[in-house]
Amino acid sequence: MGNINEKFRFMASATTDNQLSTAHIPDDLAISILSKLPLKSIKRFTCVQKSWSDFFENAHFMNMFRTNFISKYDEKEENKCLLLRERIGTSTTDFCDVMCKLSGDRFQDRVRLDWPPPFQQDESNIDILYCASVNGILCLYQRHGNYFETTAPTATTALWNPATGEYKILPPSLQSYENIEFNVSLVGVGYDHIRDDYKVLRVARHPIDLDNYIFKEEPQVENCDDIFWEVYSLRSNSWRKVDRVNMPILLPSKCQVNSNEFCHWLVWFQMDIWSFDFSNEKFFITPLPVGSDIGCVRNEYDLMVWNESIAFICNYCIESGYFHIWVLGELCVVESWTKFFVVGPLSCVLYPIGVGKKNQIYFVKEDGKVALFDLSTQRIEDKGDLICEKIAFYNENPLSIEGMSN
Repeated sequence: MGNINEKFRFMASATTDNQLSTAHIPDDLAISILSKLPLKSIKRFTCVQKSWSDFFENAHFMNMFRTNFISKYDEKEENKCLLLRERIGTSTTDFCDVMCKLSGDRFQDRVRLDWPPPFQQDESNIDILYCASVNGILCLYQRHGNYFETTAPTATTALWNPATGEYKILPPSLQSYENIEFNVSLVGVGYDHIRDDYKVLRVARHPIDLDNYIFKEEPQVENCDDIFWEVYSLRSNSWRKVDRVNMPILLPSKCQVNSNEFCHWLVWFQMDIWSFDFSNEKFFITPLPVGSDIGCVRNEYDLMVWNESIAFICNYCIESGYFHIWVLGELCVVESWTKFFVVGPLSCVLYPIGVGKKNQIYFVKEDGKVALFDLSTQRIEDKGDLICEKIAFYNENPLSIEGMSN
């Protein structure tokens, strides 16, 4: 890939040196080279010549581009596992959550995992933040009591490495007053490559029933309605505030993804993707592609990480069975969205839950079971009696992580 990029940089830069005119570069050669590049690089090179920018309207180019995109081989995928969270029980109050690891070419080998000790006494209402791992590390959180309660004393959050059994219980949120705990909502988990640190991002605010915490002899609490961002650092084992920004309304967790150093989520009714860079602790906003109407009550949509790019998948109507897939070339640049596929019709399929090995998309069917759609063959395959609440794709990390313990 590096040689292809270098070759094309020469071809593009040569126009400024009068060594070679882009008019003398045959379109078939340009199509052949461009179709092998990452989407971000293609978007940049198409600025060189007007005819190149029209390649995305060229059926031949798009077919080559799609074929190259879905055939990309990542050696890390060979060791990729599937973590499956299942709910076992006969009622909404009498159940437990079970974690299983599936491996093999088709995730056919299955092993049940033990939750870390803090979650073993009560194995219910356990979630995996973003349904994803960061260098083999998962962020688990568990709500106690009413499911909708998010007050810190009634929730447990931990970083966990299933391969080594190491875990770290996160401390409470920042506190303005000794006897006041904040309500918190987890937003994302990621890796800071600059400081070699694992971080968790969340939103915090004073509890709704703040008056119950205040005693007459205590000073008046100011700005009780303030909402702020805070980030946890594993290295320091503490929380701290980050720069204040306007708060979005968050969508359910199925519309959240992460790619190690970034986390991304959809903002309800604003048609935007919000992103957070864990290394530089900055926020980014990217509008959704034009024509992807997520306001329709009859559609399903989700975010995915696909070949290290953000993908948005949506159907315009559940009954149609067709899913449209866009891939983002560059954050904050709405023009860098490209519609790659229209998949379907897929009968009895409700919504997507993730991208697995070799660009296979996992869907949940009407009966709650899981189905796999292979983009290469354009075929859908039932995964037997596999029923799940959450799935997470991850690569095992056998190394000990500083700041975590068994």
